[in-house]
Amino acid sequence: MHNNRRRFPIWVLVIVVIVSAIGSLIVAFFRNLTPLESVLLQFIALAAGLGGSYFFGLKTEGEAAKTLVEPSARSAIRRVCYVSNYMSRN
Repeated sequence: MHNNRRRFPIWVLVIVVIVSAIGSLIVAFFRNLTPLESVLLQFIALAAGLGGSYFFGLKTEGEAAKTLVEPSARSAIRRVCYVSNYMSRN
């Protein structure tokens, strides 16, 4: 499925979140954050959360598919696909 595609390194996402959190903490220590800075920090956190969910979902999807489709079920799936293709042609 997604195995032929190069995977995005998840550690990049972690580094972006940590750097943005530390940067905002340093700025907030010396002065109050402006509303724009607060929104930017929230957007970075939201994007990192969504990205992490997507990439972890891809990983668990592949693992779940491997455990779900056992070798005995593959022949049944092939038969269903064959019948479905046959029915769609007629």
